[in-house]
Amino acid sequence: MAGDFASIFHTIMASQRPVDYDTILSTPNMAEANFVRSALSILTDPDDEEDHDKDVVAMAYKKLSDDYLRGIMTGIVVSIYADHRWSNNSMGTPAHHELGDIYEQASALLLERLGTEA
Repeated sequence: MAGDFASIFHTIMASQRPVDYDTILSTPNMAEANFVRSALSILTDPDDEEDHDKDVVAMAYKKLSDDYLRGIMTGIVVSIYADHRWSNNSMGTPAHHELGDIYEQASALLLERLGTEA
């Protein structure tokens, strides 16, 4: 019963304040997101036969530490879960599928690292 009231209260409060897209989608945040997406793509695509700059690849590996990857994965779970709770879409949205792909890339990189540490 208390959960029902909390949910109703949260819905009312959330609908009365705008989302601060300017802060969330700031230029530095968008640059970071694009770097992560590109780095994961370079590091996990088995069909990528391009010769990438070794310094860029090394920077990507260093930046995408295990804890950083787990943070990305947790952020994706939080994002999809929050969206899923408020929608009736059981098939997911295009954004959910894109986030799912990023989640899988991060997971694959973590598993690859575990395999090389053994």
